[in-house]
Parts: sequence; structure tokens; C-alpha cells
Amino acid sequence: MKRIAVDLAKSVYQVAAGVRSGHVVQRKRVNREAFRRYIQEQAEAVEWVMEACGTAHYWARIVQALGMTPREFSSGERRKLGHISRLGNVYVRTLLVHGSRAALLAAQRCQARTPEKLTPLQRRAVETAARIGHNKAAVALANKLVRICWAVWCHARRFSGVWHSTKPA
Repeated sequence: MKRIAVDLAKSVYQVAAGVRSGHVVQRKRVNREAFRRYIQEQAEAVEWVMEACGTAHYWARIVQALGMTPREFSSGERRKLGHISRLGNVYVRTLLVHGSRAALLAAQRCQARTPEKLTPLQRRAVETAARIGHNKAAVALANKLVRICWAVWCHARRFSGVWHSTKPA
């Protein structure tokens, strides 16, 4: 498997690609747009290793710009996530929430008629709605869909409802 190490900064990235650990076959210095193209050009499976500097939070703004990230109230080792921030593009966020509401209703109907046909994502949405209520579950589903869209775009692969990420060793 190909391993690509990336040193993320706000606008310029250092990329080093290798097939074996410690053996670099390609080094590049790329800007943000070239890095996006570089991600999409990867045809084979890639293990991404990233190191970030203080300005690398730009990439988190892809999701934050849609207003689907929770507010964070953290201190020391205690991490508390609050309500959805509602920052970003109101129109896009509205479309995402309305779309996830429709998807949640469809999942609930599917569960009532043929529960064996539910996908894992639909099952999770229905269980969340039963636990926290329909409206909060719709927003949670919208958040999940944004994260799925980001992962599909960033990793340049087709969506698979049964794919699970693995933690690096």
C-alpha cells in the first residue's frame, strides 16, 4: 500500500510519497488547489499520514462553513460538545437538514414495512430518532451526511455504506 505523508499548512503543503516505510519516492511542494487535485489523482489505496501546523484548521472549515459542526466547550481533559453552531451558509444548511428529514422519514417508513432492507446508516438514523427525537435526529443525520460527503470527496472513492475507518497503528 502506498503511504503519503503530508505536512499541512494554510496554503502550502509538503507531500512525500513512498511504497515502503522510510523510502520516499516522490517529494512535492503544492498549493491548496494542487493538493486537492493530487488527492483525486490517487488511483490505488493510500495510507495518509498528516502533520498539521497551527493554521491547518482551514480544512476543518469545509464542514464548519456549512454550519454542521457542534460548539465545543472543552477544558483540560474534559471535552463537551454542544449544539450545532449554525455558523456558515444558512441556505446550504437548510437544504441539508430538509434533505436529511426526508431521508429519516423514508428510513422510518422502510423500518415499518421491511426492516430487513434498512442500510446501516438508515438503521442508525431511526435509532437516533427514537432516542433523541425526530428534529435532533434530522440534524444529526445532516451532520453525518456532510462528513460522509467530505470523506468521499477528500479520499476520492465511491460511497460504501458498510465501510469502516481503521485507526492508524
